[in-house]
Amino acid sequence: MNFILGLIALYSATAVAAEMTCQIKLNLEPQLSATVVTHVNKKTAIGATKGIYAYVTEKENNYFIVEAFLADYEARIYGEGFLKQTSDRLTASIWSRENQIELTCLKK
Repeated sequence: MNFILGLIALYSATAVAAEMTCQIKLNLEPQLSATVVTHVNKKTAIGATKGIYAYVTEKENNYFIVEAFLADYEARIYGEGFLKQTSDRLTASIWSRENQIELTCLKK
């Protein structure tokens, strides 16, 4: 019986996981690409490059928040929305005279 309950719990946890490919661009040039698996209500690190620390959080089934901490600017950027179908995309960006920073996640 415990084995069956364990399988059900494992299947349930797998069913809510989402896989996505995320990319950080600096001045339109890709700096980092990563594939991550998210789980509801858990912040997942995408990666870090050149003082940009990126994360994605699945707040509820198919509703996501992408965020990046920009250490050189002491700032954060956020984007949020639903990613329901394969190839749905979520982007957060900021630009100044010197730099354009973009964080994009694409649902697989």
